[in-house]
Amino acid sequence: VHRRRLCWRTALTAWYLLVLGLVIATFSAALYWDQEQTLSAQVDRSLAGASGQVLALIDKHVDPIKFVDGDAYRHATNHLGQTGYAVLLFDPERRVLARFGRALQLPADIGTTGLATTGLATIDAKVEGVEEPWRVSWQPVVRHDGVTVGYLAVGQSVEAIEQALHSLLLTLA
Repeated sequence: VHRRRLCWRTALTAWYLLVLGLVIATFSAALYWDQEQTLSAQVDRSLAGASGQVLALIDKHVDPIKFVDGDAYRHATNHLGQTGYAVLLFDPERRVLARFGRALQLPADIGTTGLATTGLATIDAKVEGVEEPWRVSWQPVVRHDGVTVGYLAVGQSVEAIEQALHSLLLTLA
């Protein structure tokens, strides 16, 4: 009888540990996923705001397009440069016309990557000779008559976010 009670206790303890382990693993996975989604959304909102600000500084009626030099341009270049953004202005053939902020080097195959269309993409890019992950907003610059006169790329490094998520994963594991 004593032996049978021990088997039941062992079985119940094993089930309890299994259920507890599943609950903790589910909670950890949900926490990690939530943090990843929150940080990604924050970066995307930040890029959308910066892109909108920079798009307003482009003179679309000259050939080739260029940034309008004025107080707003100087303020934007100073602010976005200090906060770690990279801004690149391209002609319709995707040749760089102007840049400010961090010295982001986009991949040579920019026309065939995920950046070939409007939107956001995470890419590995070189900054000051070091390859790191960047989130880049890529959008066409369209004149009032509907003609695409160039492209604007605004990027932000996500290296710190990836490191934070990796640390969180190690903590939860």
